[in-house]
Amino acid sequence: MRHFLIQYYVCILLLLFILYNFVLNLFIKGPLYDWLMLVAIVGNAFTLTQFRKKIKYKGSVCLCFVLIWLFSKNVLQCFFAISNIIILCITGFKESKTMKIITICIFAFHTIFFLPILFLFALCFGTDLSNENNSGAIYKDTHYLCENHYEAYIFSQGAMDKFHYAIRISYEILRIDGMIDITYRKEKEISKQEYEKYIKKHSCNLVGDKNEFTKNF
Repeated sequence: MRHFLIQYYVCILLLLFILYNFVLNLFIKGPLYDWLMLVAIVGNAFTLTQFRKKIKYKGSVCLCFVLIWLFSKNVLQCFFAISNIIILCITGFKESKTMKIITICIFAFHTIFFLPILFLFALCFGTDLSNENNSGAIYKDTHYLCENHYEAYIFSQGAMDKFHYAIRISYEILRIDGMIDITYRKEKEISKQEYEKYIKKHSCNLVGDKNEFTKNF
């Protein structure tokens, strides 16, 4: 069993990463989560280095991380993906010609397009560790809390973006004040007509005052 886990470590890692970032509607934040992610990044780097000769499929997994890192759920998940790319390239460079080609291509691409990539990263995540990818801004004068844990609101990704109308359901799974928040949240973008119809047909209360907005959470 241990031999299997080591051999397919990066495959399991990629699967868990995809599961959390693209499948599960779970959102985790807080200082405890930040510290746990930093420990995971360091521990994962040690494991990849320690068992580099036994781990399989480094090239394939590295390419997968290259394709999805920018779509991570938050900045720490993004750093986790980037750290995997860097370590897999370093540890696998001398092992095969395929890994050499992959490493050179990745390095060349990111060198040429460094500024656009940096701009996209800043646009998606900003500088705050707790920022979520594509979080946008919810306008408080349009943000309603409704029955059965539902919310209706209008949001925008910035000055150059149009208004988007959405309904989401949100459940708090675990909350330790000042430490960690684990929330189930599922959002559905709808039309302006559906948004207005939903507010009229359900028991909803306005969150904020007019002409205010808040960062999505």
